[in-house]
Amino acid sequence: MSWDPIWDDVFRQRQWGMYPSEALIRFMAHHFYGRDARRRADVRVLELGCGPGANQWYLAREGFSPHGFDGSAVAIARARERLEREGLEADLRVATLADAESQALYDAASFDVVLDVACLQCVPLEQAQRAVRWAHGRLREPSGRMFSCLVAAGSWGDGEGVEVAPRTYARAERGPYAGIGLNRFYTLDEVRALYRDFAAVTIEQTSRTVQGMGERYVTWIVDASVAK
Repeated sequence: MSWDPIWDDVFRQRQWGMYPSEALIRFMAHHFYGRDARRRADVRVLELGCGPGANQWYLAREGFSPHGFDGSAVAIARARERLEREGLEADLRVATLADAESQALYDAASFDVVLDVACLQCVPLEQAQRAVRWAHGRLREPSGRMFSCLVAAGSWGDGEGVEVAPRTYARAERGPYAGIGLNRFYTLDEVRALYRDFAAVTIEQTSRTVQGMGERYVTWIVDASVAK
């Protein structure tokens, strides 16, 4: 996965990413909250592009074993500072997916969950495809699962900027992705194809309006399992 240095500037300038995705909380609650709390530390979770650590903070607070990486040293430093202030721990690394693959940063079949919270929508389709295949290989069998949030085609911001590939835009000057690099908008068929190597895949959709209901933002929510 290539990394755009614009993200260091984004994380310096914007105080965002403080709290986890509601969809992620529902995912973790559905699959793991039924367990004895003393066993949560055994649940290893790896996040792709963890940013300033909102999801890492949540996972650590809930007693899971969080791991994450991001190409932005600024984001990782901010995440580490927050966790340290609150006496929480996570394994955080400055790395791109290409680093993770080439340097063998994570062992095969070593995680219960891999998370993508709007990370893979920020790379070209072929890179997202490689990322999902790599993530599949990090998951334990038969219990491993991948959770993903991807912005849907037709959402606010689709068409803004320079189109560098189908539904993939750079240098947007308007909309929710202005000033934050590459963004790709996924159709349902593309999401299904992206996760075709998984044995069982559930895809849902969330939708909300913004700008006084003038714009709509739609997200695909993926829950993919390595076993049926």
